[in-house]
Amino acid sequence: MESQKNKCKRAQKFSTEEEFLLITLAAEQRKIFENKKADAATWKEKELAWENLATVYSSKSGVNRSGHSLRAKYETLKKKLQAGLPYGQPPSKPTIFEKLSEILGDEDSGEENSDSDYPMNDIELVTAKKKLY
Repeated sequence: MESQKNKCKRAQKFSTEEEFLLITLAAEQRKIFENKKADAATWKEKELAWENLATVYSSKSGVNRSGHSLRAKYETLKKKLQAGLPYGQPPSKPTIFEKLSEILGDEDSGEENSDSDYPMNDIELVTAKKKLY
């Protein structure tokens, strides 16, 4: 009985708006999150960036989520995008996967958004945020 009381409570599911917010905020720090280095300094930088993103995310969405849960959701969305899994959403709105593939670039078509030439400037970011809401 006591072990059931000590279990962690599951967080609520991500809404579509929360997923868009996560992808938009993660795009701002894409250089850090998509860095392929695997040394201690890089991992520490990524961990700190996810915790900072969690703080910003919580203030904008009103839902308190940890950096770990946001990273897990971001990685899951990327895997679903790569697998080509459908996402149920009305066709009038852009899907989360369209937004994510726009941010990450389309590897199949040869288009690439490298870390050094990320195309989203402040004006494009504001425009993207307006499209989300």
